[in-house]
Amino acid sequence: MKDFFSSSIVSKVTIQTFWQLLAKLISSFATLILLGIITRNFYESGTGIYTLSSTTISFIYLAIDFGINAHLVSEIIRNKNYGEWQEVLGSRVILVTLLLLIIDLMFLLIPGINELFRMSVLIGDISALGYSLFITSQVVFQVEGRFDLYFISSLVASLFTLALTIIIIYLTRFIPGLFIATAFSWGVAGLLSLILVKRYVKIKPLFNINFLKSLLLNVWPISTTMVLNTIYFRADSFILSFDKSFSVVGIYNLPYQLFQSAIVLPTFIMNSFYPHLAETFYIDKVKFERYLKRLVLIMIIISVSVMAFSYFLAAFIVHLISGRGFIPSPRILQILSFGFPAFFITSVFQWLLILLRRYKLMLLIYASGLFVNILLNVIFIPKYSYYASSWITVISEYLILFMQVLTLRIKNRLLIESVLSNFRIKMS
Repeated sequence: MKDFFSSSIVSKVTIQTFWQLLAKLISSFATLILLGIITRNFYESGTGIYTLSSTTISFIYLAIDFGINAHLVSEIIRNKNYGEWQEVLGSRVILVTLLLLIIDLMFLLIPGINELFRMSVLIGDISALGYSLFITSQVVFQVEGRFDLYFISSLVASLFTLALTIIIIYLTRFIPGLFIATAFSWGVAGLLSLILVKRYVKIKPLFNINFLKSLLLNVWPISTTMVLNTIYFRADSFILSFDKSFSVVGIYNLPYQLFQSAIVLPTFIMNSFYPHLAETFYIDKVKFERYLKRLVLIMIIISVSVMAFSYFLAAFIVHLISGRGFIPSPRILQILSFGFPAFFITSVFQWLLILLRRYKLMLLIYASGLFVNILLNVIFIPKYSYYASSWITVISEYLILFMQVLTLRIKNRLLIESVLSNFRIKMS
C-alpha cells in the first residue's frame, strides 16, 4: 500500500479536490451572480422568499441522499464491487416520486402559507428527480477518483440554472418562475451523470424491497444526522422570519450564503481523502492514527487562512454582490468567519465516525448541537436579531467539535481495535 501522504496520493487528492473546488467555485459564482440579480430586482422581501423556498427544497435533496452515499462508499471500498449501486439507483427513483407526491399534497392543503412561497416550492421540488440521479452517480465519482466527471455534470447544472434564471427574471419578474430553471437544470445534469458513469457501472435500476429495508435500517442514523444538520444550518433563518421579517432574513442570508460556500471546502477535501483513509484504516492502525493527526493539522492551517481572508475582506465582498442596502451584512460575515476552524475539523471527525460505524453516536452529537442552537436562537433572536444567529452558529459548531473530541478520545482506540479485529476475522 502506498503511503497515505506519498506524492502520488497527495497529488491525486489535490487534483480531485481541485475539480470539486472548481465546480463549487463556478456554481458559487453563478449563485452569487443570481443573488446579486435577485437582490437588485426583488429587494429584501423577495430575497427572503427565495431564500426560504430554496432552503425548503434543500431539505428534499437531503431526504434523497438519506445518508445512503456515505454508507455505500464505505461498502464499495470494503467489498470492492458495485453490487448494491443498481439497487440504490432504482430505490431512489421510486422513493423520490413518492416523496414529491407527499410534499406537494402537503403544501397544497396547508392553509396560511405565503402564496409565492407555496408556488416556488411546488415548482422547485421537481428538481429532486434529476438531483437523485446526480447524487447516486456521485458515489461512483468518489470511489473511482473521477471528480472531473462530477465537475462536468455540476458545470452543466450551474450554467443552465444561471442562463435560464436570468431569462426568466427579465421576462416575468416572477419569483416562483425562477425555480423552473432549477428543475430543468438538475434534470439535464442528472441524465448526463448517468452517461458519464456508464464506463464503470452498468446503468440498470433495480428495486428490491428487502434490500431497501436493510439499507434504511443501516443508514437511518446517518440520514437523521443529515436532516438535523440541515435544520441546524437553516433553523435561524426560519426563526428570524417568524420573529422579524423577510427583509431581516434577506440581510442575514447574503453573508450566510457566502459562509456556506466556504465551508464546502473541508467536505471536498474529505471526499478526496476518504477512500485512501478508509483503505489505510483496514490495513494499518498505527499509520491510520498518524495520518489522521496530520490531516487535522492540515485542516487547521487551511481554516485559519480562510477565516482571515473572510474577516478582512467581508465588507468588500458583500458590497460587491449586493450593490446597495444590506448594511449589517459585512459584520455578520465577520462573526461567522470565526467558525471556520471548527467546521473544518468537525468534517474530519464526522467521516471518522462514519468509518467506525458509530452512526448513532454521531446522531447524538449533532442532535445535542441542534438542540442548543435552536434554544439559543429562540432566546436571543428577539433581542439581538441576526447578530445573535451569527454568534450562535459559531458557538454551536465549537460545541459539536468538543463533543466529537471528547467521545472519540474516550472510545476511539477500543473502537478501532474492535473494527479491525472483526475485519480480520471476516477476511480469514
